[in-house]
Amino acid sequence: MNNYRILFLPVCLSVSLAAQDIAVEFTKNPDIPIVVANPSVGRTLFFFYPEKLRSDDFEKDGNSCRAYELNSATLEVMRSSPELALHIPGGNELDIRVLGRFCRGADYYLVLENNNEIQVLRIAGQDLTMQRTDTYQVDDTDRVIQGTADSSNAYVLCSQKVKKGDDLLLVFRVDENGKLEKHVFPVGEQSEKMVGGMLKGSFRPLSVEYGLEKDPELASKKAKLFAVGGQLLVTFDYAREKLNAGGPDVPVLGVAAFDLAAEKISYRTFPYADNLIADPAREARNSFIFEEKIFQLYMDSEQFLLRVRDLQSGESLFSKILMREDTIAGIANSPILVPGGGIFGVEKEYRSVGRFARRFARFDPFMQVRRVGNDYLMCIGGHEEVNQQSFGTLNPATGMMNPGGWYGSYERSFSFYSAIDARTMTRSDVFFKKTVSGAYFNLVNVIVPPRDHGLFRVGERFFLGYHDKGARTYRLKELKVEMR
Repeated sequence: MNNYRILFLPVCLSVSLAAQDIAVEFTKNPDIPIVVANPSVGRTLFFFYPEKLRSDDFEKDGNSCRAYELNSATLEVMRSSPELALHIPGGNELDIRVLGRFCRGADYYLVLENNNEIQVLRIAGQDLTMQRTDTYQVDDTDRVIQGTADSSNAYVLCSQKVKKGDDLLLVFRVDENGKLEKHVFPVGEQSEKMVGGMLKGSFRPLSVEYGLEKDPELASKKAKLFAVGGQLLVTFDYAREKLNAGGPDVPVLGVAAFDLAAEKISYRTFPYADNLIADPAREARNSFIFEEKIFQLYMDSEQFLLRVRDLQSGESLFSKILMREDTIAGIANSPILVPGGGIFGVEKEYRSVGRFARRFARFDPFMQVRRVGNDYLMCIGGHEEVNQQSFGTLNPATGMMNPGGWYGSYERSFSFYSAIDARTMTRSDVFFKKTVSGAYFNLVNVIVPPRDHGLFRVGERFFLGYHDKGARTYRLKELKVEMR
């Protein structure tokens, strides 16, 4: 759903009084910008393009775009590019999909997809001019699944149907010249059991971007795509297997690793908990890979568990288990407020693990991890989509139901923090009054209506960005979430 409502606890939210404005005058209606951070030079690039793109069939010179380079510490606009051109191949689809963004030296790279064409764009750090360094046209037998990036490269995962022979999974990476380097992975009978689901047209994992808090609906996806140590990893939070012969299927995290050098796929599984209740209807689970570690969230009718494992060995580095009679505060580093059922969704603060688990079971869970100082900060929460239908209204005079009704849907989300000291792998006592995503959505509700808004990270700070159409500027307002 596009129009969702996220309810959070009203707390003291500090927003910088002076917003930073980026003058966007080349178009009346820019889309949400593509933002690329370059920590090595302390700069952040904002790439703006029109919301309504035109294909090369109608705009041979391409769509006018512009890039602005900001000082990541002060937000001062250091310089802007000359007018740039974004080319869209002919076809019915005029939207672009960002598959990856990264930096090399002073240069910024964007990997985009439109109408089954992948293109690599390089914006030169020297003068902010833009060059299309490579393209790849996906044919009728191929499908672009998803892309992701690390700090210095981007990776694109595709599938290819083969009439005679094994189907293929393809991985493209951007080489030192900005060209798409192709790696081929045949999906034989053995690997079909592990990764065959990737060949389905509906498979679209979440592209993980480190350092941000993704929208709850996206963050709750059960499959994710990571770039870790030069490898492409796909995780499956819906995997199940028998840990013991003759035993029940239990939930495990499945991890498929694409070794680009050897062009081989390996598959491993990691249990969530030591003692499991085989009841899929009552369980909730999600995971995240960060700094060569697997962060796992698991809950069933009897327990709530957080675990951290070493990605290579699978060794448990941290484990916290709360039983239903315990207090949920044992894992919280911020308030836990969950919207209730019903159309009004009044928030309630939970303390009992048992009561929290019953409400949490209605949500699709998510977990996102980033570094804050010496701590691993886990943003944990859930996303719920509710469809409701009424068949009439009560007439208070007659006590009878009037005919007619309505059908509606709405979304509910919540999030809280749990923190681990990265040095000792023990619980941290840092406390936040609010999550960054909570502060963001609070401010979104204040600015009515924000156009083309997004949550951005510039340096170590977070901002709500939105287009002020009257002033023809893109405005950044800082989110300051108090911690102690």
